[in-house]
Amino acid sequence: MDAIVEGEYSNKSGSDRWYRVYWMDKDVKQYGYVFAPIVHKREFQFDKMIQAADLLKREIDSNSTAYVYNYKTVMGGRLVIKVAL
Repeated sequence: MDAIVEGEYSNKSGSDRWYRVYWMDKDVKQYGYVFAPIVHKREFQFDKMIQAADLLKREIDSNSTAYVYNYKTVMGGRLVIKVAL
């Protein structure tokens, strides 16, 4: 959200508040407006997400990992476990 602006009044919602929003479309910054009463502002903590993904990558890279290849096989066959060393 970039700014709160007054725009067209809606009798149904009793508001004239609009949010100015922006987004990147490739390398071009685009702008638009959304009607404030029908949206909820959300904030994301991308820096924490990146830190958690980096920690996971370091843990995976520094240890042996395994996964179950055919977990819950419908035919009841044996499980095959593949290990990356």
